[in-house]
Amino acid sequence: RGDFQGVRENTTAFYEALFRLAGMDMAWEVVQSLNARINRLRAMTIGSAGRQKEAAAEMSRIIEALKRRDADAAQKASEDHVRRVAQIAANCLRESSQA
Repeated sequence: RGDFQGVRENTTAFYEALFRLAGMDMAWEVVQSLNARINRLRAMTIGSAGRQKEAAAEMSRIIEALKRRDADAAQKASEDHVRRVAQIAANCLRESSQA
């Protein structure tokens, strides 16, 4: 609904929960140190057409795999999500450099 700030906050909370529940507090601290860059890219990708529904489906796949304790499916869902976001971010960066 256009609440990109809320989406960014919820997305950050989602990732923090994943890191902390996995006992990866140090890794989360590293991610936090990169947060300004991450949020810039996240802002670009969140606003992409159709991305809200797509991202929700991707995160649901991750959560469902975790609930089933299916490490392989969780890894695949996570990798698919990261690849898709990277693709969108690369397209956004390319478009902004051509403008």
